[in-house]
Order: sequence, then C-alpha cells, then structure tokens
Amino acid sequence: MTHGSWAADTHSVKTRAALLAGVTALTFSVSACASTEPTDTPDDAVGERADEPTTAEVLEEATPEPTPEPLEVSVNGPSTTTSNQVTLRGRVAVAGTKVRVAGKPAKVKGRTWTRKVTIKKTGDNRYKVVATKSGHDRDSTTAIVTRTLSKAEKQARTAAKRQTFMNSATTIPYNQLEKNPDRYKGKKVVYRGQIFQIQEDYGSTWMLLSVTDEGYGFWSDNVWVEFDGTIKGAEEDVITVYGTITGSESYETQIGGETYVPKLKGRYVVE
Repeated sequence: MTHGSWAADTHSVKTRAALLAGVTALTFSVSACASTEPTDTPDDAVGERADEPTTAEVLEEATPEPTPEPLEVSVNGPSTTTSNQVTLRGRVAVAGTKVRVAGKPAKVKGRTWTRKVTIKKTGDNRYKVVATKSGHDRDSTTAIVTRTLSKAEKQARTAAKRQTFMNSATTIPYNQLEKNPDRYKGKKVVYRGQIFQIQEDYGSTWMLLSVTDEGYGFWSDNVWVEFDGTIKGAEEDVITVYGTITGSESYETQIGGETYVPKLKGRYVVE
C-alpha cells in the first residue's frame, strides 16, 4: 500500500466515527425530550378514573347486609294440669336469647327456657311469652294451660254441691203441694217415704213414693218420682228423696181408675 492510500483510508475511518458520534448524540437528545413531555391523556378522562368506585366499594355495594336469624320462640308444654303451679318449657332458635313469660324473666339455658307460673283458675290460663335479642326482631307466642280438676277435687266438689242442694231443700205440706203442683215448679224439696211402686228401665228409675207416715207401717199420699240412675231399695223400703218439683203426673190405680199426683225430678236418694 502506498502512503497516499493509507492516508486516505485513515481519513475515511475518522469521518465515519464522527458521523456515528453525531447520530448517537442526536438519539439521546430526542429520547430525553420525549421522557419529559406530558402524556396526551385528556383531563376529563383523568377525572373520570378518579371518581370511579374502588373494587372494595363495588363488592360492598353488591353484597347485601345479612338478615338476622329469626328468634322463633316456642312452647313445649305442659298444656293441661291438675295443679296450682306448673313449669312452662320451650325453645328459641338463637342461643343467647332473653325470654319473658307473663312479664317475668325465664331461665334460658342454650336454646331451652323454663318458667314456673301460677294457675289462677280452672279452664284455660294464658301466658304471653316474648323473646328478645340485640340485633334481632322480637318474637312472641302464647302458652295456654288448661286447669282440670283432680279426682279428689272432683269428689270434693260433687260432695259440696250435693250438700248445698240438700241444705236448701224443704218439705212442702202434701195438701198444699197436691192442690197446685205447678205453683211449686223448680222448688227444691225433700221427702222421706215408703216405696209404693218402683220400676227401672235403661238405667233410670221411676217410683210412687208414699210420703205421709200414718203409723204402724202404713204410708199414704203418693208423689211421682223420676230419677236418673238406679237404687238398691224396692217396694216397702223407706228412703229419702231430694229433688225439684216439675208439675204433676197421672197414673192408673190398681182398681182401674186414673189419678194425678205431684211430680218431682229426683236428684239425690238416701237409703
């Protein structure tokens, strides 16, 4: 290679290096300017994004508030009693519920409640049961307990009723009663006499009772008696009948005639 050609090549290399350096500088300058320029996003678009709800807010609005479980108070009994006190029992659907029975707090254990109450009368007794718990709607129901009589109470009441009736019964002189039986309708009476005739039919009894003691075992003045039930006595036995005057009754005599006598509805018979 000649000296002239080497010089020419060297000059060519320097020229290319200068050009490359200039391009690199220009590229760096453009990049720097681009990095500092603002974005071309419109102002109103930025505002819209700022006002949009967040994901948490969207989920909160889309998820409704949970509905509290109903308390649902119920009564399990008892429904009948022969006592003057009972312990009412029941349940609630939600643990921690407070229960009041007839305005007084009940004992609550888990979902079971109890409360002792006083029975005030025979027949139906009603007690308001109310359940409450914070954050829940209250619930209520009514406990009904029917008070019935025990066997001993029934017997005592029957005996008292019988005695009251007997104490209020009187004996109307037979001649006054025979004269106008209708005048004494509904009157409570008592007569002691001898059975003149008696007949039983389908658990009921009718008889002619002679109520005037003539002495020496002879009785007269008959009263017609109807009685729901049967008795041990038979003809010529002496009994006492308590009952109510209902009017008069006719019957055929042994000689074929017909006669009218006072009539009473027997209530109690003492033999």
